[in-house]
Amino acid sequence: MPPAKVCGYFTNHYCDGLILLIQAKHETKKGARLSMLGAADANIRYTEAGIRDYPGCPIRDHVAASKAEVENLLRIYGGKPYSAH
Repeated sequence: MPPAKVCGYFTNHYCDGLILLIQAKHETKKGARLSMLGAADANIRYTEAGIRDYPGCPIRDHVAASKAEVENLLRIYGGKPYSAH
């Protein structure tokens, strides 16, 4: 992860979000998959909100791409993004 002065202190949730996203892609049970995707969505959105005031943060594009991927998978599998709860 980048230093806190570059991206803030909220990037600590991003790794968890990515791990949950990867695990969800390999999960065969729909309920567990949706649960993992929901948790990944929450962690990625937390990171996104936390880096909002850090325009030079080098992971901004990756965070945005991960958020889009989670949203697409939630739509495919019938879930709702965290913000819709």
